[in-house]
Formats: sequence, structure tokens, C-alpha cells
Amino acid sequence: MSFFNFVFDFLRMGALSAVLALVFPMIRVAYGKPYVESLGQIEFDWSRMRLRFYGEYQPQPMEKNVDYAQARAKAVGNGLMMARDKIAEYHRQHLLSLGENADVAGESGLSGGERTAKASWVASSEYFPDGSVRVQMESVLSRALLKQSLNLPVQTPPEVPADSRFTGLLLRCSQATAPVAFYRITDESGQLLFSIRDVASSAYEKNLMGRWFTDPGAQELSQLLGPRPASLDVTFLEKGHFRVHRAAWDQMMEGQRHLLERAQIVIALPAGSGESL
Repeated sequence: MSFFNFVFDFLRMGALSAVLALVFPMIRVAYGKPYVESLGQIEFDWSRMRLRFYGEYQPQPMEKNVDYAQARAKAVGNGLMMARDKIAEYHRQHLLSLGENADVAGESGLSGGERTAKASWVASSEYFPDGSVRVQMESVLSRALLKQSLNLPVQTPPEVPADSRFTGLLLRCSQATAPVAFYRITDESGQLLFSIRDVASSAYEKNLMGRWFTDPGAQELSQLLGPRPASLDVTFLEKGHFRVHRAAWDQMMEGQRHLLERAQIVIALPAGSGESL
């Protein structure tokens, strides 16, 4: 290689490095950090509305001719049992109840673990030479978190009108807090402005009362809230309770109640939020 070719290649690589240095920060800005909480072997993904866990089966030392189909079924069963126990632990730790909204509870009688089992699937399976099987499983977060079905006033949300000023609602919270399955927003005088009663049942099954992100980027906001999201600052009062300025809320939500019924909402928490339970 001649000296001039060496210099040319060096400069070319330098230019490539410079381009990558410019591009990757842009990628980091475009995407925020999903809010994921861990409780032992189970993950609560509040951004993608998923529950993730795994199950394993290991054959007994003297067991021969392992049937991998049966081993996989046992791994799935073990994973569901573990998820059931962890969800019960989550309920004990967080005292998850509808509280003042208890009258919207349905009468299905299914536990969080049973709901998880009915809404779970195997994302991937690993098979090992000794007959062991490990399955990665996922479930719908809303099915697992609630101990009962909901009987909300609205079952199916309306479509977003073509002339709607906004296509989604971004709630910016300046203080870190843990996500919750349901929350309320009040004004300065304590008057209730938004609660679980304002969300349609089918929307709640998909989004709960909105998706939680740590410092969300433009890509998430565009995907979840569309091209014209409204943005509103909220003040954290206590877990599950936010306050807004009434004038700002009224001005923004005029003719936009469909956004609440559809739970077309992202709750943005400051950078650094999110940790193990």
C-alpha cells in the first residue's frame, strides 16, 4: 500500500467515524428508555404493556429418553406457577386495589395468575442435550395486574375525528414515580378531572391508562400519540395522583375527550426513573 493510499483510507475511516458520531446520538435521542420494573424473575414492561418471565424444566438424574414436548409443557407450567406467585407478591407489596373506584369491578373472580395464564404465550424455547428446556414467556400486563375484570361506563372508544386538534396526550411529570395500573388527575381545588372511569374497557385492556416511558423520544411519541400530540405538565402529589392547572387542562381538552377514552396517553418520567421492585 502506498503512502497516499494509506492516508486516503485513514481519512475515509475518520470521516466514517465522524458520521457515526453524529448519527448515533440522534438515534439515542429518537428513542427513549422503556420503563421496565423487575421482581425477581419477572419483568413489568410499562412501555410495551408486557409481562415477561421464563420457565424451566430439568429432568431427574436417572431420567432417560426425555420427551422434549412433555418437558416443554412442564417448563411452561413451571413458568406460569412462578408468574402467579410473583404477581401475588406484587399485589401484596403495592396493595393494588381499585379503592374509591371499586364499583367498576366486574365479577369474573379470576386471580391475576389465572388471568396471566389465559393471556400468555411462549416467545422462544431452548432445548439442551441433557433434556432440559427453558421457555421465555410473555403476557398482557393489564390482564395480570388486575384481580378482576372492569365494568367501565364506555366499552369501545370512539375513533379519532379527522378534524381533531390532537392525536394523543403527553403528560410530563417532573418527579420520578412508579407506574400504576390506574391513577387520577385533579385540579388545584381537588376536583377530579380524569380517572379510570373515563377510559373505555377495550382501551384499558390495551394501554391501561397510558404507557409509561423514561424521557421518551420522538419515535415513541410519534408511534403512540400520532403526529399531533398535546403536551401537558403534571405535578406528582402521591402515588397514583397528579395535579394540573385547571385552565390549561380545559383549554387543551376541549373537544378532545376521545383521547382519554382511548387511553391515547404517554406518561413521561424524568431520566433515571425505573428500577427493581
